[in-house]
Amino acid sequence: MEKIKSLTIRIDEEKWQKAKVKMLLEGKGRTFQDICEEAIDRYIEESDDKEKNK
Repeated sequence: MEKIKSLTIRIDEEKWQKAKVKMLLEGKGRTFQDICEEAIDRYIEESDDKEKNK
């Protein structure tokens, strides 16, 4: 069974609204959670790549 952690973020209201509008216009059904998970995955991959290139 996968363990799930929760995360609370604070973000500027203007950025929040811009992101929300973009998500609605894309119409792909993405959520803020999807975006955060993708960003975390990218961060992990980039960090792993940097460690390999040392």
